[in-house]
Amino acid sequence: MTKTIKVIVAEEQEILLKGIAKSLSEASEIEIMGVAASWEELLGLIKSGYKPEVLLFNISLPQADLRNIAHLKTQLPETTVFALTRPEGLIIQQLIAIPHQRDLCRLMLASMHNLP
Repeated sequence: MTKTIKVIVAEEQEILLKGIAKSLSEASEIEIMGVAASWEELLGLIKSGYKPEVLLFNISLPQADLRNIAHLKTQLPETTVFALTRPEGLIIQQLIAIPHQRDLCRLMLASMHNLP
C-alpha cells in the first residue's frame, strides 16, 4: 500500500491555487490537507493543528520573507517546504537530497506539468 503524503498549498492567485490543488489531489499518493490564499490563512491552518508533511507555497506571498519562513519551519520541523516562483512557469526552488522527497518532487512536478 502506498503511503499518502499530506500537503498544504498556499498561493495568492485563486486560479493557480485551485489548479495546483486539483492536479496534486488527483495523485493517489497525495492528500491535500488544506489550501490558503494568503500567508495569514496559512498560519491559521498551522495554528489550528494542521501538520503537513509537505508545504508548497508561492514565495511571492506577502509576508513570506525569510524571517517568517524560518519561524514557520521552527513550528513545523518535520515538514518539507517547497517554494514556488513564476519567472518562467512554475519552478520548485528547493529540491532536497533525501530519496523519498526527490520522488515526491518528481511526482509534484509531473502533476503540475499537466495543469491546464
